[in-house]
Amino acid sequence: MLPQLSRSAAPLEQAAVTNIVDCPTNTVFVARNDKGIVGMLTLVMFPEMGRSRQ
Repeated sequence: MLPQLSRSAAPLEQAAVTNIVDCPTNTVFVARNDKGIVGMLTLVMFPEMGRSRQ
């Protein structure tokens, strides 16, 4: 879908897609209908990394 967002962006290679999907901080949501995939969303969650809440 990258080429749809930018004329200069090249499509991701399989290895890059695998890295995104396999990353434990990423959740990939796929919306489908009877004709196929109609949308995707990647949710990335970052740990607080030692910040204390005040």
